[in-house]
Amino acid sequence: MNNITLPEEKLLKWFKLNVKYGIVSKKDNRKIIYEQFVIDEETARKFQDLCWSDYILQQPDEFKKSKIGLCYDQALYSYSVLNKYYKSNMYFIQQYCDGFVHLFTVYEKDNLFYRFENSLYDTSINTEYNIYEHKNLNDLLNKVYKIQEVNYPINKGFGANIVEPFKLLNKKLNYKKTLEKCGFSESKHLCK
Repeated sequence: MNNITLPEEKLLKWFKLNVKYGIVSKKDNRKIIYEQFVIDEETARKFQDLCWSDYILQQPDEFKKSKIGLCYDQALYSYSVLNKYYKSNMYFIQQYCDGFVHLFTVYEKDNLFYRFENSLYDTSINTEYNIYEHKNLNDLLNKVYKIQEVNYPINKGFGANIVEPFKLLNKKLNYKKTLEKCGFSESKHLCK
């Protein structure tokens, strides 16, 4: 990585060197880091509760300064950088029946799709931040689904949609509103 010249390579290097998964408390601006796949179930539940009570979506400039965020903060930032150079979108996936939700950035380059992965841990290659090349969008989404089936085996189906940046940019959204703006379906999440 000595000759990093492409914008996505620079962004990836910045993520790897600086970014942590967690939240900045809306109450006291305290940074709360969550070590994915290192902690126990009770700690994970407490962190999720904290997200519901204390999370506010960071805007790209805030995230660049704090260097800590959930996938929503990280995807919004990576989108804001990559969209300056490539046609980019943010995709939200939801695993049904009390499963996983995730937001990530996809950009197109040379007739291929690239997933700039900000916080989805892929146990098959043991890395968090990375760039994955895909032949087409279906290939990309299927790969994300397969990772989730390994991490969250309760799979009862998935949904995916594009998140329009204007729904998240320049807004102070709590966790529930962020999910809603991304297209979260509570009825599918609860299997009603």
